[in-house]
Amino acid sequence: MTEESRVDPGPTTPAGPSDRADELMVPRTPDELSVWLRSLPRDARLQVQGLGTNCLVEAGDQRVVSTVGLDKLVHRVDDFSVSVGAGVPWDRLQTQLRAAGQRIAADVPGSGTVGSMVATGARGGLIHRFGPIRDQIIGMTVVLADGTIAHSGGTVIKNVAGYDLAKLFTNSRGRFGVIAEVVFRTRPLPGSQRTVVFSVTSDRVQEVVVALRAGRVQLSAIDFANDSLSCLIEGDESVIAQRVARLAASVSGLEVMTLDQEESQAHWRTLIDGQRPVVSGATLGISARSTRLLTLLDELRDDFGSHYLGSVAHSTAGVAEVSVAGVGLGELCERIKARVRSFGAGMELRARSYHGVGEGLSSEEWFVDPSPVAAGALHTPETRGPRELEDVRQMGAGDLISRIALALDPLGRFR
Repeated sequence: MTEESRVDPGPTTPAGPSDRADELMVPRTPDELSVWLRSLPRDARLQVQGLGTNCLVEAGDQRVVSTVGLDKLVHRVDDFSVSVGAGVPWDRLQTQLRAAGQRIAADVPGSGTVGSMVATGARGGLIHRFGPIRDQIIGMTVVLADGTIAHSGGTVIKNVAGYDLAKLFTNSRGRFGVIAEVVFRTRPLPGSQRTVVFSVTSDRVQEVVVALRAGRVQLSAIDFANDSLSCLIEGDESVIAQRVARLAASVSGLEVMTLDQEESQAHWRTLIDGQRPVVSGATLGISARSTRLLTLLDELRDDFGSHYLGSVAHSTAGVAEVSVAGVGLGELCERIKARVRSFGAGMELRARSYHGVGEGLSSEEWFVDPSPVAAGALHTPETRGPRELEDVRQMGAGDLISRIALALDPLGRFR
C-alpha cells in the first residue's frame, strides 16, 4: 500500500534567471531548482533554508533557496519506506507515519524540516539502538551548485547502491548542495514503552552501563542528564514488565524509578527539548569517546558555572548536547576551544547560537585535527581553504571537508 500527500508550503517564487542578490527561491521540484541554479551568474552565493528554525548562517547578500516547496511525501507502508521532500516538517512527517503504525527511529529535537534535520545531523536518544539519522536513510536526491541532479540508493531497503552519497550529505550543513528528497526506512511503532531511571553520578555511569549490558535487556535509548541515567524499554505489553524488572535488578545500590507509558513519553520529550538551542545562549554538540565524554561535561560545567544550563549525554554513543546561557559566541568559542584542545585528537565540536529573539540561528564548527601534521590544531572548515597533502589519510577533518566542497561546488556558491 502506498500513500501520497503534499504539505502546503505557502506562496512560491517561480524559477527563472535573476540578478537580484536578495532573491528568495521556493522550488516545487528538483528539476525546477536545477533550472534556476543553471541560470545564475557564476559569482552567485546561495544559502539553503527550511522553516528558519535551524538556519546555519546569516543570509547577508546571498540568494536564499527555501526548501518548503519540496513537500511531496510518498509512504510505501508495505515496504516500510517513505520518500519525503526536504521541506516537509519533521514532526508532521512522524505524525503521519504514526497514523499508519510506523515511525522513523530518530527522536531528533526541534520542529524543522526533514532537510534541516539531515543537513545538521540531528540526533536523539534512539541513536543508542538504531544509530544516527544517516543510518535511517536508504536513498537521497540532491541538487548540486551547477544544477546537476544526483540520486543515490533507492526506495526499498534492499537497494543500497550509492548509499555513500546520503552519508556525505548528512551533517553537510549546506556546504555541498541542496538536499531535495530523502528516502527513509520506517519501522513498526512499539506496542508499549517504559523508562527505568537510575540516580547516579557521572563518575559511576560507565560502571552502571556495564552492569546494564550484562542484564541483556535491549534498550532503545540510554541518556544521562541531571545525575540520572534514563533507560528506554520498548516492546509488546505482554513482555515489557518482565524486561523492566530484569533491568532494575541488574544494578544494586542505586535509587531506581520506573515510569509508566504516559510518564515515559513525557520524560523523553523533556530530554529531547533540552537539546534545542537556547535564546541568548548556545547549544553545543560534542562527539567524543564514551569514556572521555562525561569527564569533558564535568569540566565544562565547572568552566561555565552559573551559565551552564545542563546537558543531555547519549553516553553509549559518545555524543552530547550542552546548553549554555548568557555567554557571547566569541567568548564561548575561545573557552570551548581551549578545553577541547586539552583533550587532544579525536574530538569534534559543533556550536549553535542564538543572538537574540528573532535574529535567527548562526553556526560554527571546529574539529580537532588528528593528523600528525597538525596534531591538536583546531580547524574551521567554513573559512579554511583546501590544503594539498601527499596522503589523504593524513588529512584533518577540516581539510577533507574543504576538498569535498571544492569538488562538488567549485564556484563556492554554498560556502
